[in-house]
Amino acid sequence: MKKAIVLLLALTVIGGAAFAQVAFSGYVSTGVQYSSADEIKLVNSNVSGKTTRVRLTGAYTLEDAGAIFRLQSNDFAAPTFTQALVWGNLLDKMVTYKVGKLNDYTMATYWNSYGATDAKTGAQFLLKPVAGLVASVFLPVNATADTLSVMSKGIALAASSSIEGVVALLAGGNFLADTKTMFAQIDVTAVENLAATAEIYIADFDDIAPVLELDVSYALDALTIGLHNTDTFATDLAWYVDPYVDYSVSEKLTVGADFSYDSDSAYAVGAYAKVALTAKATFLSEVAYDGTDVVVNFSLDHSF
Repeated sequence: MKKAIVLLLALTVIGGAAFAQVAFSGYVSTGVQYSSADEIKLVNSNVSGKTTRVRLTGAYTLEDAGAIFRLQSNDFAAPTFTQALVWGNLLDKMVTYKVGKLNDYTMATYWNSYGATDAKTGAQFLLKPVAGLVASVFLPVNATADTLSVMSKGIALAASSSIEGVVALLAGGNFLADTKTMFAQIDVTAVENLAATAEIYIADFDDIAPVLELDVSYALDALTIGLHNTDTFATDLAWYVDPYVDYSVSEKLTVGADFSYDSDSAYAVGAYAKVALTAKATFLSEVAYDGTDVVVNFSLDHSF
């Protein structure tokens, strides 16, 4: 076993003995890939761009405050702290603050990864003045920034509002940066068995080329039929469509398939089978063909 994994697993045991009041959890994800154009190699389809990921998370919680850390190793490298923060609630939980290397996904969307503060350093305030409404303010801390005005360019603002079982709205952006971004998303859940999400994302206010992201699916008992679509409204319209089906064979086995096609006439067809080995371990097998290459992936996710 590689040193990084051994170290994290050892820390789990040592930590459990030394910090009895800290709740520990962990995660391991790894995989292997075969392609007709390449040799067999370690590739993890569960974690984009990484062959293997190992995490150890510790959380110390008081009634209205706490501390969290997460050690992580990617591709067998030495573990680093990707989260290390303190948090607390104020004003009868109307305000939640987090300070440090953060861990929040409250305002994240498909395109707006900046809505997530995972691994970002700074302070985040979640304001909940009334039920169903949340506002987020992220204030970055950058030790290499020359001035506070430079640092302030990383401030991100967002807000979400929802009516349970009907609709959820989410919008925000980075409006002070040199390259200003904006996003807006709507989730519709008012129709039974129908899930629909639409997002508009603008990556640069100086060169506006909105991206429209759609995902619509309908569940028919064990069968789910869906369509994923991306449209980029630049000088020339670029689009991508990906119809898919998922079928729950049993509580432990789910299978699915999809066919994607885009405005450049590129296509791919794929299929997968996911097996829940235990309540915390999942095995995923995938096969895909893009007209020239066959790719086969096997991945394993395990939480502990």
